[in-house]
Amino acid sequence: MARLVKGLLPAKVQAYDIVFSEPETKERDSSLGNEVSKAEK
Repeated sequence: MARLVKGLLPAKVQAYDIVFSEPETKERDSSLGNEVSKAEK
């Protein structure tokens, strides 16, 4: 997901309809959070 967000970064709007039903590692959660934060700026 983090790579997807980063790859779409030039886009003004990104929308997702996803259910994260399985636990993930803290590293991957942090990676996704960082990319989403960058995309918001």
